[in-house]
Amino acid sequence: HVVEALASLLRDQQSRVRAVAATVLGKMSEEAGGRPGVVKGLMELVGDSDSAVRDAARGALQNIEEDVLSKPEMVEVLVGLMQHTGRYERASASKVHLDLSRRART
Repeated sequence: HVVEALASLLRDQQSRVRAVAATVLGKMSEEAGGRPGVVKGLMELVGDSDSAVRDAARGALQNIEEDVLSKPEMVEVLVGLMQHTGRYERASASKVHLDLSRRART
């Protein structure tokens, strides 16, 4: 399956590959959003060391926001990232939370 193949690329060593995989998964939100492994992989990329990967993961999560907000385990991952020791991880997780909260209110 394409979604599983892309999800496995979220763990690739090359940041460019991770960013492209996240972007494509975000564009396949209907297929990708229903798969907890995809959403969790994207949530973990919010704390990536590469800003392009973090941005791609945030964009993908915004496209599949309903899955993030409706599953307690996804909220737990986000909360965990917000408590991360790295400032980039915390900042990125906080931005995802803020974006999702704003979109949920509209």
